[in-house]
Amino acid sequence: MFKRKIYLGISPRGTVYYDKKSKDAIIAKKSVLHSSEKQIKRSNIAYVLFILIILSTFIKFVPIKIAFSGKWTVETLYYLVLLWFIEAFVLIYVTHKALFDNITVSSCATRENFEGALVNNKYWDKFCVNGNVSWRNFIEIYIGRILITLCNPAIIFIFYKVNQAGNLIGTPINSSIFMLSLFGIIPGVTWIMWFENNPATWLHIVRKYQQGKLNVNFAEERKEKNVY
Repeated sequence: MFKRKIYLGISPRGTVYYDKKSKDAIIAKKSVLHSSEKQIKRSNIAYVLFILIILSTFIKFVPIKIAFSGKWTVETLYYLVLLWFIEAFVLIYVTHKALFDNITVSSCATRENFEGALVNNKYWDKFCVNGNVSWRNFIEIYIGRILITLCNPAIIFIFYKVNQAGNLIGTPINSSIFMLSLFGIIPGVTWIMWFENNPATWLHIVRKYQQGKLNVNFAEERKEKNVY
């Protein structure tokens, strides 16, 4: 939401961004998460191992058997929330690495790279079916982001109401604990949609570019002006 450099997508030559301050279209080397299939597999293995190390550390120092066996306790909720924080952090970290891993080493992108990145972005298939961005797309995006954002306090409210009705603390823990343990994905996705890969910002850039209202500098223009 407040990033200066906005992720636009992947072109054949690299990852493309738009610098809101300098108005430059910039390109950087692809993250390993967007590289060859072999590198992607290696990277995925590395991140899975990273997650397992965090979880094993969590299990080592937290009495999981006491908290997650038998009946629901206050300690169970504490550890569940801690697990959500870990899940959200890992999801945000992996996404940030995938989108902005090599952004510090970049150069000015060509118009071809810029347009190729827009078309290759998954948002293009979802919101630009006819090749154009409409106000309906913005409405859908904002409603979706608001709903996902509201899911975060809603989780706490639901737990509070369930416990108030006497159906949580002191009741047996069942298989639903596995689904509940994945709720950390929700705050992670919320953060990503607002601060890492904001679909509304992306749509705004695409719409202005299609209308010819986006002030953007390409590599071709810089060469013509002898600006390096």
